[in-house]
Amino acid sequence: MKNKMKLGLLVLCFSSLFQITANANDLVSNNNTPQLIERNIEIYPSRAWVHDKEGYVKITYDINAAGKVENAKVVEAEPRNLFEKSALDSINKWKYEPNKPTSGMEVTINYKKPK
Repeated sequence: MKNKMKLGLLVLCFSSLFQITANANDLVSNNNTPQLIERNIEIYPSRAWVHDKEGYVKITYDINAAGKVENAKVVEAEPRNLFEKSALDSINKWKYEPNKPTSGMEVTINYKKPK
C-alpha cells in the first residue's frame, strides 16, 4: 500500500511539472544578454499540491562569467512562503552561456496545477 501511495504521489508530481513555467524568454532581448543553456525543472511543492495551491515567484539574480546564477533573491511571491524555496533551488542550478556576466536579471516562475 505504501509503495502504491508513493507511486501515486510521484506520478502527480511529475504531471504537475509540465504546468510550471518561467518567463525566461523575456530575458533574451539583445545580443549582450546571455542565453539560458541549461534549465532544470522546478518541483511543485507537495504542501502546495495537497492544498490545491497555485502561485508565482518573481526572482532577481546575476550571472557570473562562468554562466552560473548568483545573488538570487525573491522579490515577490504569491502566496508567500510556499513556492519560494522550490523556485530558488531551481534557478540556482540554471546555466547560461559563459563570458557574458550580467546583473539585474529577473524571471517569474508560475506554478499551476493541471485542470
